[in-house]
Amino acid sequence: GNTTLNVQTITTSGAQLFDGNVNFTAGSTLTATNSDFTVTGTWSGSQDVTVNAGSGDILVQGAIGGAGGTARVGNLIFNASGTKTFESTIQAVSLTTQGTGIVNLGGNVTTSAAQTYNSDVVLTSDVTLRGVDIDIQGDVDSGGTQTAKSLTVVATGDFSLSGAFGASRHLLNLAIDAAN
Repeated sequence: GNTTLNVQTITTSGAQLFDGNVNFTAGSTLTATNSDFTVTGTWSGSQDVTVNAGSGDILVQGAIGGAGGTARVGNLIFNASGTKTFESTIQAVSLTTQGTGIVNLGGNVTTSAAQTYNSDVVLTSDVTLRGVDIDIQGDVDSGGTQTAKSLTVVATGDFSLSGAFGASRHLLNLAIDAAN
């Protein structure tokens, strides 16, 4: 079912599963102590949200924010040493992923401010990253065993990469349009 969250903090000693769509009506910090955090549907609401999963994984299966950037969510922080997987598009003010776990991107990411990926990024589909400053502090690879994926980066500010493109699995195409 659908869930509306109007709370500032939820902390659990086990996994957090939101089976369906989630609408955030208040800024929230969600902590699944060393456990998985999953949203099986879409994610909406203009609020800032932080998700902490410790050594667990983070999985968001549906789109975050509305199509075309008309319904961006707030500032998002996803912190986990496990895998962080986003299977669809993300429309947010800003996006920060923290922790050593890889970030799987399955859709375009559009922000009106910065995007910071503090680990390796794996593309599970062709992806466009669009924002002001975009910083990837690791490698960018194609995921899976099928066709290599393409990456387009459009940064109105700075773009930086600490690792390599195609370090483990090559990219099909790469296009970067950045002010610096």
